[in-house]
Amino acid sequence: MVRPLIILFLLGALQGAVGWIMVMSGLTGDAIYVQPTKLALHFVFALVLIVYTFWVGLQLSERTHEQRPVEGPADIPERSEGYERSGPWRSRPNEVLSGSSVRGLAGMPGAATLRKWTVAILCVLFFQLLYGALMAGHKAANVAPTWPTINGDWVPPGLFAHRSLFEALAGDKIAVQFIHRTLAYCLLIMVLVWTVKAARLPAAPDFFRPLRWLPVLLIGTQILLGIGCLLTSPWIRPQHWVSFDWLAQFHQVTGLLFLLTMIGMLYLVLPHR
Repeated sequence: MVRPLIILFLLGALQGAVGWIMVMSGLTGDAIYVQPTKLALHFVFALVLIVYTFWVGLQLSERTHEQRPVEGPADIPERSEGYERSGPWRSRPNEVLSGSSVRGLAGMPGAATLRKWTVAILCVLFFQLLYGALMAGHKAANVAPTWPTINGDWVPPGLFAHRSLFEALAGDKIAVQFIHRTLAYCLLIMVLVWTVKAARLPAAPDFFRPLRWLPVLLIGTQILLGIGCLLTSPWIRPQHWVSFDWLAQFHQVTGLLFLLTMIGMLYLVLPHR
């Protein structure tokens, strides 16, 4: 546990440092809000911290499941070939502890394809969450409070027509919302494909059968909450908690749950952990 705890400490310290940088960006001149890009950076580091914490928790949980109570006569030797005994518990054979997972899916037919789709979804999800933070930082929901079009257009006119690519990608509210919407549709399609492949996985373990429907349920809920945020954004009232604020909070929480769900799926399909 020494190395994971050191990494967790360093990630926590880094998150605090980035948080202070973000706060400082809102204390300069006549600024009343923090800079959206620094808010997004702070958010990304928070996600890295919680994902790593979750990953370590999964590893510890697997080690716990690999323990089995001692069975047999009381005169079993304290240490025998392939086994180690500590108190009333005996670990499983050393080859189990060396990396293969009792509950994993890596060795099953079709698991390699599922692993590729899981990695692809996580890559797109990273940018989607990043643009979600930019949406919040720019308060970009009410610049186009319509759906399915963006103020009557499928592709906003003059998109990316700024002086620099970075300003167009991270500084233009309409562009940020357009990218955020597009990535959401891409994720929905990818998760649907992932679900079909997971449902067709032959001889799937009992514990995995209900879990494979969780990603599509979460991404569907997430998209509906996002649409609700857009449609209720014209009624935002400063210093008042309205329906938009409730939807926005649930939108963020559901996004985090979806991320952790896909991290858990990645853990299940990796061949070595």
